Amino acid sequence: MSLLGKLLAVLNLAAAAGFAYLALAAYNARQTHAYAVFRFDLALDGLPVDREETDARGRPRYRDLTDDLAKELTGNKTFLTQEDALEARRDELLQRIDAEKTKAAQAQRFAAALLPLAPTLTRREELLAIQGGQLDKDPQKNAVALTAKEPQLRSEFLGLFARVEREKNREAKREAIARLLVGLMDVGRPERGLVVGTAANGFTLRRLSDGSLRSFAVDRTTQFSGVAKVTDLKPNSFVRVTPGAANENLAARVENAPKAPDPVADPVFLHTLGVVGARQMAATLDAEARQLAVLIDQAVAARNADRRAFVEDHQYWIARLLEWEHKLRDQQDLLALFTAQAKEAEALATHQEGKVAKFQGELKAAQDKTGQQLDRLAQQQRKLFDVRVKLRDANRINQEMEQEVRRLEKLCKPR
Repeated sequence: MSLLGKLLAVLNLAAAAGFAYLALAAYNARQTHAYAVFRFDLALDGLPVDREETDARGRPRYRDLTDDLAKELTGNKTFLTQEDALEARRDELLQRIDAEKTKAAQAQRFAAALLPLAPTLTRREELLAIQGGQLDKDPQKNAVALTAKEPQLRSEFLGLFARVEREKNREAKREAIARLLVGLMDVGRPERGLVVGTAANGFTLRRLSDGSLRSFAVDRTTQFSGVAKVTDLKPNSFVRVTPGAANENLAARVENAPKAPDPVADPVFLHTLGVVGARQMAATLDAEARQLAVLIDQAVAARNADRRAFVEDHQYWIARLLEWEHKLRDQQDLLALFTAQAKEAEALATHQEGKVAKFQGELKAAQDKTGQQLDRLAQQQRKLFDVRVKLRDANRINQEMEQEVRRLEKLCKPR
């Protein structure tokens, strides 16, 4: 081979190496870009709804997920689909609820889980009553009522997940899964969505998982528990507040407490976002905001209706109160009159009792005198009786003697 041929061969090899390098660089850039697009799609749309969901090439989407990527997005490497995450959340909540020893406590747990998903204000009030254990004032009847609610609440809770499983439309299932996961995101977390102590001056305290102290609306069903000093309050523990000036200092310390952390930095929120995707998360949060707006409108309407009813009945009840006041005064006047009459009658009765006592004394003396006279009369009667007996005997003797005389006279007559 000539020198020119050798030179051309070397140049061809160099050109081939250059083309191979450029092709490899282009492939690597394409792979990086494709992975970036894949991650962007995951962030936007979330995990595949189920294992039957495919990509543009007809391959199951869940196979593109690695264990490390699944753990990064969802916190669990076994979550390859949204159905997996939903089933795990359902099983987790059921395990926590079934850990309660009584059906009544389980009913309260189910009510707490269903509360964020309540569609109407009336249903929310019912669930709040069950969650707070306020179905009856009598403790025994209340426990029986809560126990009776448990099967219904369990069926309602499981029915939410069953409807998602039966859904055939994948987009509708995606929305339903996101609604459940977002709605149940804070259920069972003591540092979020669970009141742990009520202060005596009208605010509720709890320590967040980051150690900050926050104030919340009063929950009258929550009992005081825990320690007495805010400085002793540990994360996710209770606070006891005693009446007195100490509450003012405590309230001031609450107002100066650190703000709650950004919810976007919450791992649970980020994992839920990784499961459902930013697009569906935004749509779900928007739907929840609209639902909350509806509930607020219902609450405002109920409040306004109560106000109107109060205004309408205000004059009526004022008139009734005035009427009752007049009746009360009349009754008080009658009571005073009857009291005075009773006192007069009591004085008269006392006077009469004195007369009765006097007459009883005179009667006793007369009875004693009469008794003595009766005794003398009885003695005279006994003497009279004795005289009558003697007279009777004398008469009898006289009669016998008269008969004897007559007999003798008959005998003496001449024959």
